[in-house]
Amino acid sequence: MTVKPLPITVMLGGPSAEREVSLRGGQAVARALRSLGHHVTELDPVPGKWKLPEGTEVVFLVLHGTYGEDGTVQEELEKLGVPYTGCDSVSSRIAFDKVLTKQKCIEAGIPTSPYVVLNSNEAALPGKLRLPLVIKPVRQGSSVGLQFVENAPEWRAALQESLRFDSEVVVEEKIVGRETTVGILDGKALPVVEVRPVSGAYDYQNKYTAGATEYFCPAAFDACRHGDIPDFTPVAPAHRARCHLLRQGR
Repeated sequence: MTVKPLPITVMLGGPSAEREVSLRGGQAVARALRSLGHHVTELDPVPGKWKLPEGTEVVFLVLHGTYGEDGTVQEELEKLGVPYTGCDSVSSRIAFDKVLTKQKCIEAGIPTSPYVVLNSNEAALPGKLRLPLVIKPVRQGSSVGLQFVENAPEWRAALQESLRFDSEVVVEEKIVGRETTVGILDGKALPVVEVRPVSGAYDYQNKYTAGATEYFCPAAFDACRHGDIPDFTPVAPAHRARCHLLRQGR
């Protein structure tokens, strides 16, 4: 099949805490597109200062984290009338904000761990939640700022560390279970992948260090079938998505 060459701008890098991951991913995407014969320009955007190259027909977004995944750059491209890859600005904003996502999940009847939202380094250990706890910045990706609290003495330091990455954090009861990730393309679930870090949690280091995590596709346990996967369409409808899920129990 002959592919018509397109003038494509790959957006990569950006200002977020996930900049280095975005640069690596964006460069790989640019190489792949060039190998298909497309005319590719790489753009590392500075918010408020970037300009698309003349003649750009589509933007391939490989930005991670704040600005790149939270609906901001998507809205800017929508105002310019330039097609881009990925979710629209509304879906991106919902999916990037953990509190908005949890609220949408609850409305749709999708199980989610009990939680509270905090914005102060001095906040007390939430009495309504049972230890152990997980703390995450409300608006970050790739497990940036992820903290675990196994006992009360660990609370203050973990809270302060997570709040370094956003003005708000979501605190949840920790779920013990098997981690899976599921791609969704045009409303259909792709094969379920089980995620097993060699040691520790599936945090930033284990996500991006070669050999630190094992992936099994299809997932090794029979109970994980496509029919078991919740319908996330009411949460943030999109042509493509990836949902990271915990299957409670061992």
